[in-house]
Amino acid sequence: MKAKLWKRIFYPFEHNTSNALLVVGILGYLCLSLLGSQWNFISDGIIQMHGSKPRALWQVLINNAINSLSLSVLLFLLARLVYSKTRYIDVFTVVLISQLCLLINGLLLFNPAQQAAQKDLIPIILKGDFTLNEIQVNQFVWMTILGILALVFIFYFFVLLIQGMKIAMNSKKGYHAVFIIVFTLLLDIILWIVRPYLG
Repeated sequence: MKAKLWKRIFYPFEHNTSNALLVVGILGYLCLSLLGSQWNFISDGIIQMHGSKPRALWQVLINNAINSLSLSVLLFLLARLVYSKTRYIDVFTVVLISQLCLLINGLLLFNPAQQAAQKDLIPIILKGDFTLNEIQVNQFVWMTILGILALVFIFYFFVLLIQGMKIAMNSKKGYHAVFIIVFTLLLDIILWIVRPYLG
């Protein structure tokens, strides 16, 4: 039972139904949007997240939809070049499931306790004052750990994206993974520069 659960989590596209994955992905998208509106952060790119001014939930829903849909369309076009029978819904599901990693990063980095700690520490660090008290040292260590975890989940975002896309595009070629990563990063940069977001 434990082995099966492990496989369903780390190899979700092989051990879960498409409908179940789509439902989980949509729930993750809604949760990420709710957190963004409550904790005031924006996903201003495919993998980028930053603190921001307050936005209404409907604005955050649209902003996150821009990311999800644009990446889905881009990867769908790439997939159709490789495998003409690729379905858009499969690519869209892969993107939503991969973005669960961003939901976890939102929980780690933008929760109220973490934001309060950052507000206290960042001005001190920027001033070059490293005579921190014990509580501040603990906060700094904790922020460092969370930063490392966030990088791990960004890495896992790409792992899931590659896993799912290779199934969706019926690919067994390693260089297709490189294309997936490069196209995703290019789109991330374009969205960050153009910033087609509301609010």
